[in-house]
Amino acid sequence: MNKIEHITIAIVAIIGLSLALLPVVIAQSVKIGPRCVANGSATTLFGGSLMGRISSTPIAPLKVTIYNRGVPIYDAMGTCHDINEYLDKGGSIQVTVTNYQFYEVTLHYHLTVSGSPVLLSWS
Repeated sequence: MNKIEHITIAIVAIIGLSLALLPVVIAQSVKIGPRCVANGSATTLFGGSLMGRISSTPIAPLKVTIYNRGVPIYDAMGTCHDINEYLDKGGSIQVTVTNYQFYEVTLHYHLTVSGSPVLLSWS
């Protein structure tokens, strides 16, 4: 093999490895009954960031409340929630999504705490 073949193989390998390390965003969904709540939790040791998005189908206003160590850090009512909260201390994160409608909705969400997913379930 000559130099050009070695360089070509190296470039292809570098590009392939770079693409393999890109994060993949996986949206989750959960159904919430009429006038019901979905909950989720996570734990972070050193703080970090809470990021993600929550919306519903059909489009309906939802109340989203997020607590860090029992203190509310996000509390809003709306049809779409874009969340980007910095967590200055570690501890437990609790997420509550309330459907005040008289019909079932499907939540579509992607939430992470310092890169780890937060999963919601209907209770």
